Amino acid sequence: MHAGPRDVAQIRLDNALALFAEFVRHSVKNPDIATLRGLERRFAERLQIQPSYWSQIKSRSRQIGERLARQFEQLC
Repeated sequence: MHAGPRDVAQIRLDNALALFAEFVRHSVKNPDIATLRGLERRFAERLQIQPSYWSQIKSRSRQIGERLARQFEQLC
């Protein structure tokens, strides 16, 4: 069975959010809101994307395309 475009987009989003959760767990034990914002910026830097782009991905206003998915894989 082949996953459709929406399925792939959801899988990529789920994977990206899981990577961010892992990044947070390895960075801070009990992050507060301000710390999380800083970690989001650092995570975006690690992925070599703008923090605003990461925010758009999380809010589902942007999807993770093939090239960006490979970039995530290489950098994480």
